[in-house]
Amino acid sequence: MQDAATRTRKERIMWLKASYKKSWKQLHEDLDIILKTFLQGPVDRKLTTLTTLIYSKGRERFGLDEGVA
Repeated sequence: MQDAATRTRKERIMWLKASYKKSWKQLHEDLDIILKTFLQGPVDRKLTTLTTLIYSKGRERFGLDEGVA
């Protein structure tokens, strides 16, 4: 586990507005399939996998918010 001194901040994802229901539903379905396949084992590993997966898929699908320093 990382402490505050060794953690680095990830780039911000340019998430869609909540009103884009179809895109959010598709992301949910895609993540659900992946998570059902890969989330096995201890809880700490599941949490790490979950957060990494959501960040990676969000970045891939929606891109990064270039306006944030």
